[in-house]
Amino acid sequence: MSKTDWTTEERKLQSVYDDISEQRYKPAESTITRHLKKHPKSQPALVLRMVLLEKTGKSSGEVLRAYQDVKGAGELSARSMWWTCLTLRGIGRQDLILKLYQSLWDAHPQSNDVGEQVFLYAAAVGDRELVVATSRKMFNQQKNAVWARVAAWGEWFGKSSQPTPSQPFPPPVDPTSLRTSLTLLSTTRQTIPSADVLWLHLQLYLSAGQVDTALDLARKETDGALGRAYYRIELVREVHRRLTRRPADGLIKEEEGLIQRIGAYGPEKDEEKVKGVWKVEYEWVAGVLRENEESQRNYLFYRHLILSALHTSDPTLIESAKFLLSELDSSIGTKERAPKLALLELDLRLRSFGANSGPVGMSDEEYVEKIKSYWDQWGAKGCVVDDFRTVVREDPARADLICGFLGFLEGWMGDKEHTDLDGFLRLQNAEIFCASHSPKAKGEKEIADDDFRRIWSLYLSGLRYGADLPKTDVQPANDSGFLAINHLLSHYHRTRDEIHAVRAIVALRYIAQRSPSELRAQFLLVRLCRLVGAPGLAAPSLNKIQPTEIQLDNVLHVLTERGGVDALLGQTTAEWTMYTDKAALQYKRSASDLPEYIKQALQHESYTKLHGIRHLFDAMKSSLSRCAAEVESARIHIISQNELTTSDEDSLRRIEGVERMSDNRNWELMPDSPGAGEKEGLRGVTSLGDGEVSEGWVRAWAGVLSGVGRWTRGEDVGQVIVPDQAQLLPAERDMLESAAALLTRADGAIKAAGTTDGDAAGPPVSGIFEASVQFCLSEDKVSRWQRLYTIALVVELSRIVDLVQKRLQDLAKPKKGKKPPAAISELVGELKSAKEGYKDVCNRLAGLLEAMQREDDERLKVEVLSEGMGAEKEFVEQVCGEIKEGRKMALDNLRRLVEGKK
Repeated sequence: MSKTDWTTEERKLQSVYDDISEQRYKPAESTITRHLKKHPKSQPALVLRMVLLEKTGKSSGEVLRAYQDVKGAGELSARSMWWTCLTLRGIGRQDLILKLYQSLWDAHPQSNDVGEQVFLYAAAVGDRELVVATSRKMFNQQKNAVWARVAAWGEWFGKSSQPTPSQPFPPPVDPTSLRTSLTLLSTTRQTIPSADVLWLHLQLYLSAGQVDTALDLARKETDGALGRAYYRIELVREVHRRLTRRPADGLIKEEEGLIQRIGAYGPEKDEEKVKGVWKVEYEWVAGVLRENEESQRNYLFYRHLILSALHTSDPTLIESAKFLLSELDSSIGTKERAPKLALLELDLRLRSFGANSGPVGMSDEEYVEKIKSYWDQWGAKGCVVDDFRTVVREDPARADLICGFLGFLEGWMGDKEHTDLDGFLRLQNAEIFCASHSPKAKGEKEIADDDFRRIWSLYLSGLRYGADLPKTDVQPANDSGFLAINHLLSHYHRTRDEIHAVRAIVALRYIAQRSPSELRAQFLLVRLCRLVGAPGLAAPSLNKIQPTEIQLDNVLHVLTERGGVDALLGQTTAEWTMYTDKAALQYKRSASDLPEYIKQALQHESYTKLHGIRHLFDAMKSSLSRCAAEVESARIHIISQNELTTSDEDSLRRIEGVERMSDNRNWELMPDSPGAGEKEGLRGVTSLGDGEVSEGWVRAWAGVLSGVGRWTRGEDVGQVIVPDQAQLLPAERDMLESAAALLTRADGAIKAAGTTDGDAAGPPVSGIFEASVQFCLSEDKVSRWQRLYTIALVVELSRIVDLVQKRLQDLAKPKKGKKPPAAISELVGELKSAKEGYKDVCNRLAGLLEAMQREDDERLKVEVLSEGMGAEKEFVEQVCGEIKEGRKMALDNLRRLVEGKK
């Protein structure tokens, strides 16, 4: 489309295109440099120079400056257009690609190909107004069913809120705003070619408040792919919420939030209409379960049958549902557990619905008989524990019946034996379920060391069933091993005796040795090694997990949250840099790739994927884990280098621009904690300190560190404030408030000395370290991690004091015979006094560290740690030695930091 023919020029530079494709960037750069000396306005050469800047990792600013030269070379040729878009996509600037295509469409308004790209990129960057305008224009130019649906989606996207994971159906809007969308859909109503198209119709009708139209269409278009039935079921539940203002499924707590968001245009409440809707649903789903074998293997239909019967409040239909489920159990119950499970769930829901539902649940005798039947058939399966939890929920009486049947309510089954894998798995599953509902789990009795020994013995006895498994398989006995470790950690949480946590590490290492592919053990080892003050052992466990790309965002938090200090103490900054660099590349790729997925979804009319992709894009962009890791990287540089890098300052500015952070942290690798005896579970029992990292925590640290960055650059700092709701540890809050007060006073002193209005007054800083030291002296009943971290905060504060003092000393030097401003001289004097006092602080902290070392020498004995383990003495000695060495390394490195060594 370019007015100038650049074909000859592109042919001359073919070797450069080849070099870039083969990643031979140096010869390509040499060729381009020589070519531009002779032909400085060569469009292909300018484009290739820009491409090379991006490929060789130059900053986005340098790439954009090269792009300005490309824009000055006139309209791009087709080949240059492709390479330019590829490069801009690589730096995440789809907005510039959009502008490029817009200018091209202005020059060639009849080009449908260019118009389609304008629409797709507008959707990719979320430009709602442009999406509406371009989709409407493309439909007017082509007049086909596909563009009618796409344009209808564009109108809806531009004028209504969109679905989210927590809100699958957005609130209704003013129906007049969607009139154009509904008109466009009316031209395609005759055929619904896919489940995605059905979803689009249902969303539009619900957004416009046309509930009856949506229900009629869903009933008409149910046959076919499973997705169609799924969207019908989801639609009916949403209709129930809108017409009753009550949850469709009372056992799902999240449904309360769905009801609150129905909005001003929601329909009036109509209880009788809802009952009629559910009666139609009951007849449909009952027929499906009777006739369709595939549906009989999908629990979605069983739950829909149960909800349909209950919401009609018709005793006849409830009895009919019981009869149908019993029939299905008789016919397919030997191969499918769904009918038995559905009967148990129906009992749970009848009990939770109460007497208003007519029929009541089973008698205790009937219930135990059903549980016995279920257990006899499925008791050795891994799913049975979750199945029982599903049908118990918040019903302690039913849980007691199950525990009583399994023989645990009055006494534990420690004397039971197993002779085969089936018997072992049944015993293991019984232990795991009842650990959640026993008197000890309820807090009525304390978990003792004997409980650990008994369950650990069960684990050891079950190892023989996995003796011949390959290393890539997980041992069947591992769940009982984790249950035993839960008991140890529950004991640690209650007594704060670190010996129990160290014993848990020994047990986890034993599980990991016998089952190398058990990632849950490695995940918990990362957490525990940090908790007991041996951070150097954490990174190797994370290495064995081998995080995938997406896990660099949602799993890396186990190492990076408050992990900067640990990286320094454990001498794992190389691993830290490796993971954070990989994560940075992954975030960069997501910024460039995810908008492309939006384009692809629209090209294939995969409407259901769009909001999920957009949510993932936004979540990665505003990831809490990403922001926390960037804060920790900045802290590493302040403690170890007495400065913030350019990359740190860019990251802190990016964090300030994040409107709302997304918590993407994934805890699925954390072992289940049925026996922990704590509401928090293992996640809470093994937490570092009293509160997890939150958005407030990140903003508090980023605010202070940004102030440090502005100070070192000689910029205006202003007033630095630590927010109240930041979920900071007490020692963290004190340190940050001290640093913020110092920065604010130093900035005020400079302003007071110049022409700018400023307030030099502020709290004295000569005793700035005293409060932090008191935290170090008082925190003797917390984890080793928290004790080390609190001392490291004092070191970090001293580094910030050094940075402030350095600039002030430069400003306090006499210039041309003039005395320095009094406010600056006064503050310099106070800081000098504070640094003198820091020498005494160092001596006191060194004494604390020496006491910790003596404590290790006295308590970490192999005899204590091996008690009840049943593991080889050499193995325990090895693990114990590594833990002692890891703790000693942390103490030695922290001592060097306290003394000012790097």
